[in-house]
Amino acid sequence: MDNDLSIYSSAFKMDDNERINLLARCVLEWYFIETRNAEDVSEPLPEHPELRKELLDYQISNLQKWAEKDLNKLQENITDFVITADNTAGSQRLSDGTEIRAAVRSKGQIVVLTDTSAHSMQFIGPPYTFGFQQLGRQCGCVGQHAAVDVDGTVYWMNSAGGFLIFDGAVKTLPCTVEDFVFDDIRLVPEIYASVNSDFNEVSWFYPTADSNEINRVVTFNYLEQVWSVGTLARTTWSDKGAFDKPYATNYLPVSTDTALPTVQGVTPGRGYLYAQETGNNDDGSTMTSSLTSGDFTLDGVGNDLLSMSRFIPDFKSLSGDINVTLQLRDYPADSKASSPLGPFTIDSTTTKVDTRARGRQVALKLESSGTNDSWRFGTFRAGIQPSGRR
Repeated sequence: MDNDLSIYSSAFKMDDNERINLLARCVLEWYFIETRNAEDVSEPLPEHPELRKELLDYQISNLQKWAEKDLNKLQENITDFVITADNTAGSQRLSDGTEIRAAVRSKGQIVVLTDTSAHSMQFIGPPYTFGFQQLGRQCGCVGQHAAVDVDGTVYWMNSAGGFLIFDGAVKTLPCTVEDFVFDDIRLVPEIYASVNSDFNEVSWFYPTADSNEINRVVTFNYLEQVWSVGTLARTTWSDKGAFDKPYATNYLPVSTDTALPTVQGVTPGRGYLYAQETGNNDDGSTMTSSLTSGDFTLDGVGNDLLSMSRFIPDFKSLSGDINVTLQLRDYPADSKASSPLGPFTIDSTTTKVDTRARGRQVALKLESSGTNDSWRFGTFRAGIQPSGRR
Protein backbone atom coordinates (compact mmCIF):
# COMPACT_ATOMS: atom_id res chain seq x y z
CA MET A 1 0.00 0.00 0.00
CA ASP A 2 3.03 2.35 0.12
CA ASN A 3 2.53 3.53 -3.46
CA ASP A 4 -1.18 4.17 -2.93
CA LEU A 5 -0.53 6.09 0.28
CA SER A 6 1.97 8.37 -1.40
CA ILE A 7 -0.66 9.19 -3.99
CA TYR A 8 -3.15 10.02 -1.26
CA SER A 9 -0.68 12.47 0.23
CA SER A 10 -0.05 14.26 -3.03
CA ALA A 11 -3.79 14.86 -3.42
CA PHE A 12 -3.72 17.59 -0.75
CA LYS A 13 -1.55 19.76 -2.96
CA MET A 14 -4.48 20.20 -5.37
CA ASP A 15 -7.67 22.20 -5.15
CA ASP A 16 -10.71 20.62 -3.47
CA ASN A 17 -12.35 19.13 -6.58
CA GLU A 18 -9.11 17.70 -7.96
CA ARG A 19 -8.24 16.34 -4.50
CA ILE A 20 -11.57 14.52 -4.20
CA ASN A 21 -11.35 13.13 -7.74
CA LEU A 22 -7.85 11.78 -7.21
CA LEU A 23 -8.83 10.45 -3.80
CA ALA A 24 -11.76 8.66 -5.43
CA ARG A 25 -9.51 6.94 -7.97
CA CYS A 26 -6.98 5.95 -5.32
CA VAL A 27 -9.62 4.45 -3.02
CA LEU A 28 -11.16 2.52 -5.91
CA GLU A 29 -7.74 1.14 -6.85
CA TRP A 30 -7.10 0.27 -3.20
CA TYR A 31 -10.55 -1.31 -3.01
CA PHE A 32 -10.18 -3.55 -6.05
CA ILE A 33 -6.51 -4.44 -5.72
CA GLU A 34 -6.89 -5.51 -2.11
CA THR A 35 -10.20 -7.33 -2.94
CA ARG A 36 -11.97 -5.89 0.09
CA ASN A 37 -15.68 -5.22 0.48
CA ALA A 38 -17.34 -1.82 0.88
CA GLU A 39 -17.11 -1.86 4.66
CA ASP A 40 -13.38 -2.51 4.47
CA VAL A 41 -12.87 0.55 2.28
CA SER A 42 -14.24 2.72 5.07
CA GLU A 43 -11.51 1.55 7.45
CA PRO A 44 -9.17 4.37 8.56
CA LEU A 45 -5.58 4.48 7.44
CA PRO A 46 -3.41 4.72 10.57
CA GLU A 47 -0.53 6.33 8.67
CA HIS A 48 -2.83 9.10 7.37
CA PRO A 49 -5.39 9.98 10.05
CA GLU A 50 -6.29 13.19 8.17
CA LEU A 51 -7.92 11.02 5.48
CA ARG A 52 -10.30 9.24 7.85
CA LYS A 53 -13.16 11.70 7.59
CA GLU A 54 -13.02 11.89 3.80
CA LEU A 55 -12.86 8.11 3.46
CA LEU A 56 -15.87 7.77 5.76
CA ASP A 57 -17.85 10.57 4.07
CA TYR A 58 -17.50 9.21 0.54
CA GLN A 59 -19.00 5.73 0.14
CA ILE A 60 -18.10 3.56 -2.83
CA SER A 61 -21.09 4.72 -4.89
CA ASN A 62 -20.00 8.34 -4.58
CA LEU A 63 -16.38 7.49 -5.27
CA GLN A 64 -17.35 5.62 -8.44
CA LYS A 65 -19.30 8.64 -9.62
CA TRP A 66 -16.41 11.02 -9.03
CA ALA A 67 -13.93 8.59 -10.51
CA GLU A 68 -15.99 7.96 -13.63
CA LYS A 69 -16.50 11.69 -14.13
CA ASP A 70 -12.79 12.33 -13.80
CA LEU A 71 -11.75 9.40 -15.94
CA ASN A 72 -14.22 10.39 -18.66
CA LYS A 73 -12.71 13.85 -18.58
CA LEU A 74 -9.23 12.43 -19.01
CA GLN A 75 -10.19 9.98 -21.75
CA GLU A 76 -12.70 12.02 -23.70
CA ASN A 77 -10.35 12.28 -26.69
CA ILE A 78 -8.23 9.18 -27.36
CA THR A 79 -6.66 10.82 -30.41
CA ASP A 80 -5.21 13.76 -28.45
CA PHE A 81 -1.46 13.20 -28.09
CA VAL A 82 -0.65 16.74 -26.93
CA ILE A 83 0.72 16.54 -23.38
CA THR A 84 -0.92 18.95 -20.92
CA ALA A 85 -1.21 19.22 -17.15
CA ASP A 86 -4.77 17.91 -17.05
CA ASN A 87 -4.68 14.88 -19.38
CA THR A 88 -2.87 11.55 -19.51
CA ALA A 89 -1.18 11.98 -22.88
CA GLY A 90 2.49 11.10 -22.83
CA SER A 91 5.40 9.52 -24.67
CA GLN A 92 8.23 7.13 -23.99
CA ARG A 93 11.43 6.60 -25.95
CA LEU A 94 12.25 2.89 -26.01
CA SER A 95 15.79 1.94 -25.12
CA ASP A 96 16.50 -0.34 -28.10
CA GLY A 97 15.53 -0.52 -31.77
CA THR A 98 15.07 1.98 -34.59
CA GLU A 99 11.34 1.50 -35.24
CA ILE A 100 8.33 -0.14 -33.62
CA ARG A 101 7.22 -3.09 -35.74
CA ALA A 102 4.30 -4.59 -33.77
CA ALA A 103 2.33 -4.38 -30.53
CA VAL A 104 0.37 -7.33 -29.11
CA ARG A 105 -2.13 -7.19 -26.28
CA SER A 106 -1.22 -9.96 -23.84
CA LYS A 107 -2.06 -10.90 -20.25
CA GLY A 108 -1.77 -7.75 -18.09
CA GLN A 109 0.42 -5.92 -20.60
CA ILE A 110 1.08 -4.93 -24.17
CA VAL A 111 4.19 -6.50 -25.69
CA VAL A 112 5.85 -3.95 -27.99
CA LEU A 113 8.22 -5.34 -30.62
CA THR A 114 10.76 -3.23 -32.47
CA ASP A 115 13.09 -4.28 -35.27
CA THR A 116 15.64 -5.50 -32.69
CA SER A 117 13.99 -5.80 -29.26
CA ALA A 118 10.93 -6.59 -27.13
CA HIS A 119 9.38 -4.37 -24.44
CA SER A 120 6.55 -4.58 -21.93
CA MET A 121 4.03 -1.74 -21.62
CA GLN A 122 1.84 -1.86 -18.48
CA PHE A 123 -0.72 0.51 -16.99
CA ILE A 124 0.62 1.84 -13.66
CA GLY A 125 -1.72 4.79 -13.08
CA PRO A 126 -0.93 8.45 -12.47
CA PRO A 127 1.26 10.34 -12.81
CA TYR A 128 3.09 8.29 -15.50
CA THR A 129 0.09 6.23 -16.70
CA PHE A 130 2.22 3.53 -18.38
CA GLY A 131 5.45 1.84 -17.36
CA PHE A 132 7.95 0.26 -19.76
CA GLN A 133 10.46 -2.54 -19.32
CA GLN A 134 12.77 -4.10 -21.90
CA LEU A 135 12.20 -7.85 -22.18
CA GLY A 136 14.93 -8.81 -24.61
CA ARG A 137 17.32 -7.74 -27.35
CA GLN A 138 18.20 -9.22 -30.75
CA CYS A 139 14.59 -10.42 -30.89
CA GLY A 140 12.92 -8.06 -33.35
CA CYS A 141 9.72 -8.70 -35.28
CA VAL A 142 9.52 -8.88 -39.07
CA GLY A 143 6.29 -6.89 -39.44
CA GLN A 144 3.16 -5.38 -37.97
CA HIS A 145 1.04 -8.52 -38.32
CA ALA A 146 3.70 -11.17 -37.68
CA ALA A 147 2.98 -11.51 -33.92
CA VAL A 148 0.02 -12.98 -32.03
CA ASP A 149 -0.95 -13.80 -28.44
CA VAL A 150 -2.36 -17.12 -27.24
CA ASP A 151 -3.44 -17.24 -23.59
CA GLY A 152 -0.68 -14.92 -22.41
CA THR A 153 2.08 -16.32 -24.63
CA VAL A 154 3.24 -14.15 -27.53
CA TYR A 155 4.56 -15.76 -30.73
CA TRP A 156 6.35 -13.87 -33.49
CA MET A 157 8.64 -14.28 -36.50
CA ASN A 158 12.07 -12.79 -35.96
CA SER A 159 13.19 -10.04 -38.32
CA ALA A 160 16.45 -11.96 -38.77
CA GLY A 161 14.75 -15.33 -39.28
CA GLY A 162 13.49 -17.94 -36.83
CA PHE A 163 10.64 -17.86 -34.36
CA LEU A 164 10.40 -16.44 -30.84
CA ILE A 165 8.00 -16.60 -27.92
CA PHE A 166 7.45 -14.60 -24.74
CA ASP A 167 5.87 -16.48 -21.83
CA GLY A 168 7.48 -14.50 -19.03
CA ALA A 169 10.85 -14.55 -20.77
CA VAL A 170 11.86 -14.16 -24.41
CA LYS A 171 12.87 -17.52 -25.86
CA THR A 172 13.78 -19.04 -29.19
CA LEU A 173 11.03 -21.37 -30.42
CA PRO A 174 12.68 -24.56 -31.75
CA CYS A 175 11.46 -25.29 -35.27
CA THR A 176 11.94 -28.57 -37.14
CA VAL A 177 11.17 -26.94 -40.52
CA GLU A 178 13.23 -23.78 -40.03
CA ASP A 179 15.66 -24.47 -42.89
CA PHE A 180 12.81 -25.23 -45.28
CA VAL A 181 11.08 -21.95 -44.42
CA PHE A 182 13.97 -19.51 -44.18
CA ASP A 183 15.98 -20.86 -47.10
CA ASP A 184 13.16 -19.73 -49.38
CA ILE A 185 11.39 -16.67 -47.96
CA ARG A 186 11.04 -12.94 -48.43
CA LEU A 187 11.15 -11.33 -44.99
CA VAL A 188 8.67 -8.55 -45.72
CA PRO A 189 6.18 -6.61 -43.56
CA GLU A 190 3.25 -8.36 -45.29
CA ILE A 191 3.93 -11.64 -43.44
CA TYR A 192 0.78 -12.43 -41.46
CA ALA A 193 0.44 -14.45 -38.25
CA SER A 194 -2.82 -16.13 -37.31
CA VAL A 195 -4.40 -18.22 -34.55
CA ASN A 196 -6.73 -21.16 -35.13
CA SER A 197 -7.82 -21.95 -31.58
CA ASP A 198 -9.98 -24.93 -32.60
CA PHE A 199 -6.83 -26.80 -33.61
CA ASN A 200 -4.31 -25.17 -31.23
CA GLU A 201 -2.36 -23.68 -34.12
CA VAL A 202 -0.33 -20.56 -34.78
CA SER A 203 0.47 -19.99 -38.46
CA TRP A 204 2.58 -17.54 -40.47
CA PHE A 205 1.64 -16.84 -44.10
CA TYR A 206 4.64 -15.69 -46.13
CA PRO A 207 5.95 -15.25 -49.70
CA THR A 208 8.74 -17.38 -51.11
CA ALA A 209 11.93 -15.76 -52.39
CA ASP A 210 10.66 -15.58 -55.99
CA SER A 211 7.12 -14.41 -55.19
CA ASN A 212 5.68 -10.93 -54.72
CA GLU A 213 2.61 -12.34 -52.98
CA ILE A 214 2.00 -14.66 -50.03
CA ASN A 215 1.99 -18.27 -51.24
CA ARG A 216 3.06 -20.47 -48.30
CA VAL A 217 2.26 -21.13 -44.67
CA VAL A 218 4.17 -22.58 -41.73
CA THR A 219 2.14 -23.79 -38.75
CA PHE A 220 3.02 -24.60 -35.14
CA ASN A 221 0.71 -26.73 -33.00
CA TYR A 222 1.46 -25.35 -29.55
CA LEU A 223 -0.37 -28.16 -27.76
CA GLU A 224 1.41 -31.05 -29.49
CA GLN A 225 4.65 -29.08 -30.20
CA VAL A 226 4.55 -30.10 -33.88
CA TRP A 227 5.42 -28.06 -36.99
CA SER A 228 4.00 -28.36 -40.50
CA VAL A 229 4.27 -26.47 -43.80
CA GLY A 230 1.83 -25.91 -46.64
CA THR A 231 0.84 -23.85 -49.67
CA LEU A 232 -2.29 -22.18 -48.28
CA ALA A 233 -2.20 -18.47 -49.13
CA ARG A 234 -4.00 -16.04 -46.82
CA THR A 235 -3.29 -12.32 -46.50
CA THR A 236 -5.37 -11.72 -43.35
CA TRP A 237 -6.97 -13.96 -40.74
CA SER A 238 -9.39 -13.53 -37.84
CA ASP A 239 -9.90 -16.36 -35.37
CA LYS A 240 -13.37 -17.37 -34.28
CA GLY A 241 -14.96 -15.05 -31.74
CA ALA A 242 -17.74 -12.87 -33.05
CA PHE A 243 -18.35 -15.66 -35.57
CA ASP A 244 -18.21 -19.39 -34.88
CA LYS A 245 -15.55 -20.00 -37.57
CA PRO A 246 -12.30 -18.23 -38.53
CA TYR A 247 -12.49 -15.82 -41.48
CA ALA A 248 -9.57 -15.10 -43.81
CA THR A 249 -8.79 -13.30 -47.06
CA ASN A 250 -6.58 -13.98 -50.05
CA TYR A 251 -5.36 -11.32 -52.49
CA LEU A 252 -5.30 -12.21 -56.21
CA PRO A 253 -3.28 -9.47 -57.97
CA VAL A 254 -4.25 -10.38 -61.57
CA SER A 255 -7.93 -11.18 -61.01
CA THR A 256 -10.51 -9.09 -62.89
CA ASP A 257 -13.61 -10.75 -61.43
CA THR A 258 -16.44 -8.46 -60.44
CA ALA A 259 -16.08 -7.50 -56.79
CA LEU A 260 -19.20 -7.69 -54.62
CA PRO A 261 -19.49 -5.21 -53.06
CA THR A 262 -17.33 -2.83 -55.08
CA VAL A 263 -14.10 -2.03 -53.23
CA GLN A 264 -11.90 0.90 -54.23
CA GLY A 265 -8.26 0.02 -53.71
CA VAL A 266 -4.84 1.41 -54.55
CA THR A 267 -3.80 -1.64 -56.59
CA PRO A 268 -5.53 -3.80 -59.23
CA GLY A 269 -6.68 -7.32 -58.44
CA ARG A 270 -9.31 -8.82 -56.19
CA GLY A 271 -9.52 -10.30 -52.72
CA TYR A 272 -11.56 -13.30 -51.63
CA LEU A 273 -13.12 -13.72 -48.18
CA TYR A 274 -13.13 -17.30 -46.88
CA ALA A 275 -15.14 -18.90 -44.09
CA GLN A 276 -12.41 -21.27 -42.91
CA GLU A 277 -13.07 -24.81 -41.59
CA THR A 278 -16.36 -24.90 -43.50
CA GLY A 279 -17.26 -27.72 -45.90
CA ASN A 280 -15.04 -30.23 -47.71
CA ASN A 281 -14.64 -28.62 -51.13
CA ASP A 282 -13.40 -25.44 -52.79
CA ASP A 283 -16.72 -23.68 -53.43
CA GLY A 284 -17.99 -26.80 -55.22
CA SER A 285 -14.68 -27.66 -56.88
CA THR A 286 -12.22 -30.40 -55.96
CA MET A 287 -9.89 -29.53 -53.09
CA THR A 288 -6.75 -31.65 -53.34
CA SER A 289 -5.02 -32.35 -50.05
CA SER A 290 -1.84 -34.15 -49.07
CA LEU A 291 0.08 -34.86 -45.90
CA THR A 292 3.69 -36.08 -45.80
CA SER A 293 5.48 -37.17 -42.64
CA GLY A 294 9.14 -36.83 -41.84
CA ASP A 295 11.45 -39.81 -42.32
CA PHE A 296 11.50 -42.51 -39.67
CA THR A 297 13.96 -45.37 -39.18
CA LEU A 298 13.94 -48.72 -37.42
CA ASP A 299 16.10 -47.76 -34.44
CA GLY A 300 15.91 -43.97 -34.56
CA VAL A 301 19.48 -43.84 -35.87
CA GLY A 302 19.29 -45.55 -39.26
CA ASN A 303 22.00 -48.16 -38.89
CA ASP A 304 19.78 -51.03 -40.06
CA LEU A 305 17.53 -51.42 -43.07
CA LEU A 306 13.92 -52.20 -42.24
CA SER A 307 11.39 -54.49 -43.86
CA MET A 308 7.71 -53.53 -43.66
CA SER A 309 5.33 -56.40 -44.40
CA ARG A 310 2.01 -54.63 -43.78
CA PHE A 311 0.34 -51.66 -42.12
CA ILE A 312 -3.06 -51.06 -40.53
CA PRO A 313 -4.99 -47.97 -41.71
CA ASP A 314 -6.29 -45.81 -38.86
CA PHE A 315 -8.63 -43.11 -40.14
CA LYS A 316 -11.47 -41.37 -38.37
CA SER A 317 -14.59 -40.36 -40.31
CA LEU A 318 -13.09 -41.40 -43.65
CA SER A 319 -15.24 -40.26 -46.58
CA GLY A 320 -13.93 -41.09 -50.05
CA ASP A 321 -10.61 -42.71 -50.94
CA ILE A 322 -7.07 -41.96 -49.79
CA ASN A 323 -3.86 -42.90 -51.59
CA VAL A 324 -1.06 -43.96 -49.24
CA THR A 325 2.52 -43.95 -50.51
CA LEU A 326 5.53 -45.33 -48.63
CA GLN A 327 8.49 -43.18 -49.69
CA LEU A 328 11.68 -45.24 -49.27
CA ARG A 329 15.37 -44.54 -49.52
CA ASP A 330 18.52 -46.33 -48.37
CA TYR A 331 20.71 -43.27 -47.89
CA PRO A 332 19.97 -39.61 -47.00
CA ALA A 333 21.23 -38.41 -50.40
CA ASP A 334 18.99 -40.82 -52.34
CA SER A 335 15.75 -39.70 -53.96
CA LYS A 336 12.58 -41.05 -52.39
CA ALA A 337 10.94 -43.93 -54.25
CA SER A 338 7.61 -45.66 -53.74
CA SER A 339 7.47 -49.25 -52.49
CA PRO A 340 6.99 -51.85 -55.29
CA LEU A 341 3.30 -52.47 -54.55
CA GLY A 342 2.35 -48.86 -53.83
CA PRO A 343 0.69 -46.48 -53.83
CA PHE A 344 -2.17 -48.07 -51.92
CA THR A 345 -5.80 -46.99 -52.14
CA ILE A 346 -7.61 -46.96 -48.79
CA ASP A 347 -11.33 -46.65 -48.14
CA SER A 348 -13.54 -47.07 -45.08
CA THR A 349 -13.63 -50.88 -45.51
CA THR A 350 -9.85 -51.46 -45.67
CA THR A 351 -8.59 -53.42 -42.66
CA LYS A 352 -4.91 -54.00 -43.56
CA VAL A 353 -2.50 -53.44 -46.42
CA ASP A 354 0.33 -55.78 -47.50
CA THR A 355 3.32 -53.67 -48.54
CA ARG A 356 6.56 -55.64 -49.14
CA ALA A 357 8.60 -52.46 -48.54
CA ARG A 358 12.31 -52.28 -47.69
CA GLY A 359 14.57 -49.31 -46.95
CA ARG A 360 16.64 -47.49 -44.35
CA GLN A 361 14.32 -44.47 -44.12
CA VAL A 362 10.57 -44.32 -44.72
CA ALA A 363 8.16 -41.40 -45.03
CA LEU A 364 4.39 -41.69 -45.21
CA LYS A 365 2.42 -39.63 -47.78
CA LEU A 366 -1.38 -39.39 -47.74
CA GLU A 367 -3.31 -37.86 -50.65
CA SER A 368 -6.97 -37.31 -51.55
CA SER A 369 -8.51 -35.52 -54.52
CA GLY A 370 -12.25 -36.20 -54.37
CA THR A 371 -14.70 -33.28 -54.38
CA ASN A 372 -16.04 -33.97 -50.88
CA ASP A 373 -13.35 -36.21 -49.42
CA SER A 374 -12.73 -35.84 -45.68
CA TRP A 375 -10.57 -37.75 -43.26
CA ARG A 376 -8.58 -37.61 -40.08
CA PHE A 377 -5.48 -39.74 -39.64
CA GLY A 378 -4.80 -41.55 -36.38
CA THR A 379 -1.83 -43.71 -35.29
CA PHE A 380 0.33 -45.44 -37.91
CA ARG A 381 0.82 -49.11 -37.06
CA ALA A 382 2.98 -51.41 -39.18
CA GLY A 383 4.69 -54.79 -39.13
CA ILE A 384 8.41 -53.92 -39.22
CA GLN A 385 11.55 -56.00 -38.67
CA PRO A 386 15.30 -55.57 -39.27
CA SER A 387 16.56 -56.39 -42.76
CA GLY A 388 20.34 -56.28 -42.35
CA ARG A 389 22.95 -53.58 -42.98
CA ARG A 390 24.84 -52.27 -45.98
